[in-house]
Amino acid sequence: MQLHIDISNDILKEFGDQLGAQIDQNKFVIPNKLGSGIAEKISFNGDIEFVSMKFTLNQHIQTQSENPENSPYFLLNINLSEQSVDKTVNGEPIEIQRNQPSGMLFYKPGAKVSSRSPIAVPFNIALIKFPKKMLQQYLRTEEELQNIMSIISSSSLIYEDLDLDSENYLTETLLPTTNTFQKHANLLNFLGLFIKKLSSREALDHSENINPNDLKSLFMIAGQLRDPLIKSIPTIENLAAVSAMSLTKFKNAFKQVFGTSPYQYHLKAKMQYAYRELAQKSQNVSEISYELGYSHPSKFTSAFKKYHNILPSKIRR
Repeated sequence: MQLHIDISNDILKEFGDQLGAQIDQNKFVIPNKLGSGIAEKISFNGDIEFVSMKFTLNQHIQTQSENPENSPYFLLNINLSEQSVDKTVNGEPIEIQRNQPSGMLFYKPGAKVSSRSPIAVPFNIALIKFPKKMLQQYLRTEEELQNIMSIISSSSLIYEDLDLDSENYLTETLLPTTNTFQKHANLLNFLGLFIKKLSSREALDHSENINPNDLKSLFMIAGQLRDPLIKSIPTIENLAAVSAMSLTKFKNAFKQVFGTSPYQYHLKAKMQYAYRELAQKSQNVSEISYELGYSHPSKFTSAFKKYHNILPSKIRR
């Protein structure tokens, strides 16, 4: 089955109509012939839409999603599944993983994304659509607005990590016991954290001309760096050589796609992994420090405090 989704329209209706599902009170059940699951939409003042989809399919569904060039909206696609989600963005394959720095994919106008849903695998996806004008309304200064827009316009693709705080806001939003006021507040907090992540990036003076082979190499390298248990990473010169790019082009291209340097990208994977392990009480500070390759827990504690602005001992309570 092939779906064509224009995300500038009503996303739930686009999916429901093409799947042959009957929409009732902003939700629909996936037809039995396709599998099982439910999709639901909540609309808020300010033209914000939150769509959650939980499903297990018994046949493949190929979905082509597009945010048109003239769209007044941005979209965040968040993987809440335990499984990775394979997609193709503007013609190139990517992978969105819940507990990695690629947990969220940002669709700016002009984005074309395709995905092929697997069979017999439970998936949990959240979509947040919000208007571009919201940035102008909520950011404090014109300088902030211009900085964010420069970062967005200078990046071909934008990934961000689904950190624990962001995930908690979404989890609470999905609870049936949470009222609409709380849901709205949770989404605003979530978007606030996402914009903060974007603002920490650097706007590039220009976008590198990244060809398909370049992008394939970048995703291969990023996939390796997403492993938090790699004790050390190759030098930037070696990574550039592996990608068959010049050193300058590799640095600029990696930062354009992932918003940071390879070292900081890998550090983010380590620190997010450590936070989750500690929060879930899976390991203690000493265990996680040695697992991540630190020679002494004090060095891990220092790095963790610098990154998260909190001592790891305060997480395990």
